[in-house]
Amino acid sequence: LEVRTNNATNITTNSARLNGEVVEGQNAQVWFAFSTGSNPSCSNQAQTVAVGGTYDAGEDFYATKGGLQQNTTYYFRACGRDQIDGDIKSGTVKNFTTEQTTTNYTYEWEIGNWGSCINGQQYREVTCLRYPGGVEVSDSFCPQPKPATQRSCNIGGNDLDVVTLGATDIGSTYATLNGRVTEGETEYVFFVYSQQYLSLNCNSTSNRVFPSDFNSPREAGDNFEYIFPSGSLQSETEYHYRACAAPTGVIGNPGLAQGDDVRFMTDDNGGPIGSPRAETRDAEDEDEDSAELNGRIEMNDFNDGIVFFVYGQDESQIDNTENDYDSYDEVENNEDEDRFMVVLVDDNNDDDGWRSYSKRVNDLEEDEEYFFQICVEYQTSYGNETLECGSTKNFDTDDQDDDDDDDDIEIRTDNPRSVTQTTAEMCGTLIDDGGENRVTYLEFRQTNGGYFTQTPERQRDEGQFCERVSGLLPATSYSYRACAEGECASERTFRTAGAVIQQNVEPTVITEVATDIRSNYALLRGTYISYADRATVWFNYGRTQGLGSETRRQNVSGSYGEYTHPFTNLAANTTYYYQAAIQTVNGFDTGAIYSFRTNGGGVIISQPPVIVVQDDDTDIDLSSLGLGLSLIRLDIDDQEEVIVRDESLTYEVEWENISQLDLFDLNLKVVFPEEIQVTNVSRGRFDQKTNTLYYTIDELLPGEQDRLTVNAIVGPGTIGTLIVAEAEIAYDNPVNDAQENAKDFDLDEYGAQFAGVTASIFGLGNITFLGWLVILLGLFIIFLIARWLYLEREEMRAQAYASGYRPYVAGPGYDAYGQPIAQMPVYQQPRYDVPPSAPAAPQNDYYEPYRPNRG
Repeated sequence: LEVRTNNATNITTNSARLNGEVVEGQNAQVWFAFSTGSNPSCSNQAQTVAVGGTYDAGEDFYATKGGLQQNTTYYFRACGRDQIDGDIKSGTVKNFTTEQTTTNYTYEWEIGNWGSCINGQQYREVTCLRYPGGVEVSDSFCPQPKPATQRSCNIGGNDLDVVTLGATDIGSTYATLNGRVTEGETEYVFFVYSQQYLSLNCNSTSNRVFPSDFNSPREAGDNFEYIFPSGSLQSETEYHYRACAAPTGVIGNPGLAQGDDVRFMTDDNGGPIGSPRAETRDAEDEDEDSAELNGRIEMNDFNDGIVFFVYGQDESQIDNTENDYDSYDEVENNEDEDRFMVVLVDDNNDDDGWRSYSKRVNDLEEDEEYFFQICVEYQTSYGNETLECGSTKNFDTDDQDDDDDDDDIEIRTDNPRSVTQTTAEMCGTLIDDGGENRVTYLEFRQTNGGYFTQTPERQRDEGQFCERVSGLLPATSYSYRACAEGECASERTFRTAGAVIQQNVEPTVITEVATDIRSNYALLRGTYISYADRATVWFNYGRTQGLGSETRRQNVSGSYGEYTHPFTNLAANTTYYYQAAIQTVNGFDTGAIYSFRTNGGGVIISQPPVIVVQDDDTDIDLSSLGLGLSLIRLDIDDQEEVIVRDESLTYEVEWENISQLDLFDLNLKVVFPEEIQVTNVSRGRFDQKTNTLYYTIDELLPGEQDRLTVNAIVGPGTIGTLIVAEAEIAYDNPVNDAQENAKDFDLDEYGAQFAGVTASIFGLGNITFLGWLVILLGLFIIFLIARWLYLEREEMRAQAYASGYRPYVAGPGYDAYGQPIAQMPVYQQPRYDVPPSAPAAPQNDYYEPYRPNRG
């Protein structure tokens, strides 16, 4: 058993959280020793802080200690009891100082925006924060009364609206359901479906299906979908479904918005009974004042389709055509008022399949960016007129003034990425820098008004650039634009994530590709989304797809993350199958079944041959959750599997930023076991006391990689022990400001050397025939030496007997030959309680030694 003491956290004026970790061992009983003295004892019951439960290697444990004095230093250490021998193990001593009460704190209410008006009610979040620091505290600290979190509203009807779009990708037993938010903002979205129209209602708790990103905020113009996998539906069956949405900021039963009923029929031909489909295609033959617009329409068994193009210089207006209007006439009547143009290309499309359209538009402005899309008007099954539009495309008109080409600057605002509750990464592209570096920046503000806030100015060449902005408000819409040399592109909008986390959701686990595959080892990996504070994760494994065994279970915390398991003692040249698994209070889930094959020697496979055997993993956009699961690739290796004493080793530590994010202030730590004596490091600071290397990486850009080397000598050790060197990089995930780690291990076995050949003692599967022969020869030589020593000893004893030696039981005053020993008289206090007695007569044991026949 080995336990480690970690730093204390959540330190206040009167409490703190003590943290520890089980490094090695299983089912360990753990606790903390705690005192104001500098050396708390794990054996002193008066200094014990209980934890409860048992823990395995790799699991963290903690306890909250209250009743402390302010501005006081306390000492603590992690403790554990070994279940094998009962010994108490302890970690190093750490300390912390409680905070001091200050009168400089201020307390303020943080008031969120009012949510949608649903059934005459609106809700908002109100939180008490302490400054400096912005720490959330109890409502009793803030000025009373607390601002209202609910109010009545008099908006006629709901201001959240969704429409149900036609099903796509329809097969005999699968289909994709589609919906769109046309007004308001959502907390989450879903679909209800049934084979009977009368039973279809969004308030029903049965027959609901949720998109994988159902709790991502959506606003007007955003689409969402749910994919029924193959085998989920019945063949040649008619289904009805509705799109449903809950408004943002609403607590409890939100009053759901629902779209119209839409139906489709499953069959082998995939013929949907849904809406028409529109596809905008790239413009062609652009010049200074004209361009050719392209697109196509499929009516999907609807008749009398009215097809037209809409185009203009305001991208947001073009994007929202089908949300703002219901018919071609409405679009045409608002052409001048909304500063865009519309051109009719077909007033009666009754085709069964796709029909392509092209239309040249003239009288455009020179050297400008235009946006366009193709749309079709049709009547729903209820007789209502509505529009279906394709995606928005763009093109640029030419500039006739060739002399000014080198001075032109062209910039574009790109879609945001990595949007969380309080942060966002806003992006733009400098398309044309006019032949020299340009000063670029981004401007952003809340969509409902206010002044623009500018990011720092930076000199850039042509290409995309992004800036990460923090301190945003949850569940709030923002607009931003990219700028260069004072010229700004058109605005884009996004919405930060809501502060309400979806509860009671079944967990999801994803099997990841195994790494570090060797002849007897592999590192299994999995990604979990628990939707809970605590979860249990493990891997099922076996040599067939039936699996049948499972690894040690791990307890993990947090709603999402990655976990690993070092899969050891494997057989060489063998195929193994494995599958990630998770259990929470809300349910159970398993990932896809993967397989890999170990190699036959000591060579590490640089590209693991991992195969997806049965892919049931759910597609999840992990980046939308702010996961830092794949930002850093870290590897440590000494190119050895078996090491021996006095051998020279060279560890290579490599790292690479495999994300699209800029990372800063990364802390690399490499911990070596006591058997490894480090002699030189190419970078960083080495602490001989803890046998640990520390190195700080100031900046690591996307795709950037680097390395360092460590030279060492193998010191004394126990044969058969696994020697583990651990590398870890700690960094701040710029998506969610979370502290994350990348880890890797190098495992060697401490072996022996016979006649110059290095051999593994317990990993015997790696020894060649020559290795076996050397080991047997060495054992035979040891036997001969032991035999010779035994015969020499017996001969010496025989010679002693021939010289008169007899092994008597010596009494007081007699030597081994039975002769009295001459002694000086020593005065002794006479004893009256025991009568004097004569010494016992010597006894002969009649021992006869073995006399070898030496010829």
